[in-house]
Amino acid sequence: MYFLKKAKELYDYSVSVRRYLHENPEPSSFELNTVAFIQGELEKMGIKYINIPDGGVLGFIHGEIPGATVMLRGDCDALKIHESADNAAGPKVCVSRKDGLAHCCGHDMHTAMLLTAAKILKDNRKTLKGTVILMFERGEEGGGNTYHIHKYLQENRIKIDACFSQHNDPLLPYGKIAISEGPRFAGSFVFNVKITGKGGHGSRPDRCNNPIDCFLAIAGEYKDLRMRMVSPDVLFTSSINMVNAGSAHNITPEELTFSGTARTYDFESGLRFREQFEKTIRMNCEIFGCTYEIILWKGPTLPVINQKDVTAYARSVTELTIGKENTVNNTPDLCGETFGVTTAYYPSAMAAVGSGNEAEGKYLPLHNPQYDPEEKALPFGSAYYAACAYMYSDSAPEINFEPFAGDIDELFRLTNRPVPPHRDNL
Repeated sequence: MYFLKKAKELYDYSVSVRRYLHENPEPSSFELNTVAFIQGELEKMGIKYINIPDGGVLGFIHGEIPGATVMLRGDCDALKIHESADNAAGPKVCVSRKDGLAHCCGHDMHTAMLLTAAKILKDNRKTLKGTVILMFERGEEGGGNTYHIHKYLQENRIKIDACFSQHNDPLLPYGKIAISEGPRFAGSFVFNVKITGKGGHGSRPDRCNNPIDCFLAIAGEYKDLRMRMVSPDVLFTSSINMVNAGSAHNITPEELTFSGTARTYDFESGLRFREQFEKTIRMNCEIFGCTYEIILWKGPTLPVINQKDVTAYARSVTELTIGKENTVNNTPDLCGETFGVTTAYYPSAMAAVGSGNEAEGKYLPLHNPQYDPEEKALPFGSAYYAACAYMYSDSAPEINFEPFAGDIDELFRLTNRPVPPHRDNL
């Protein structure tokens, strides 16, 4: 219980960090002030760090006793969303000062937890075994900036024995931590396609090639692809979520755009689905006399898979830190998470740290304008980080893990993701 006790003693610090970040959010790939703030906090603690352009910050805490190298990962970007001043029960204690930008996924919580854990670990450096790397990742919300961090780690041949991460969960009461081996977050395939036909007057469809007709055929087959291309025992969802076409009831449009996503824990199933979906688009456009242009065609990305041995270790540490009665199993989530890149290279585990408080109206899901995490969850996330890192060298498990064989460039090619551009010096 030592780490939870220390984290609770630092509660005011955690809250101050979280509220500063929440009031001053920055979008993915443009977190320059956030990065400067993180660097400033690490400097105050006397922790050495490196700012990886467009990637994030890596802090290094070297223990005075030889041991393993453990990485703790957090993220720091915000969402392009207009935040509500109220949660489900009433006014929030803290609201974004930037209209259209908000930490409605809780990355402000994650950064506050990680900085608090850094304080605890730095204060215990004399008895710390090995090295702890603090990873503050930028661009988690679609920016792909984790590429630059992994490029740095690989080029500098930094060996990492285990990595621990967490994500706050408002559907789980604060004071609880959920962690289980296996799938944690899904890999995602996202698309945006433009169909071009031949417009005209709505009274003479015979003189037109209506892209809406073409889309309807594609959409019908899209719904059936999951049944035809994916095994029934594989968890897989797909949806079309945006369609834009037309300007009047009697005008056949010339263009239509549509976009959507598919999610799965099975990467190979995602690849087959993507291949067949493009074929479906191509063949229907030919039948309806239309052409198509792929505006966005990204993924499938890699799922987050909690490695068996590291997860068992993290769970045992969590039971010691917050109690067996507060350590529960998590439910796989089909949201995407860039931590899948990290789990491909290093034996890793991602926990869910409860941030819900139904009595206070703090239970609405992530990416909701009324989302409002319970700040009393902060010590539990900080304690999880610190305990996993500090205790690993003493009880490191035998790990059976085979990392992805290629470098980060090969992985991004495989998952059909563009290398994020350099923006910091623009």
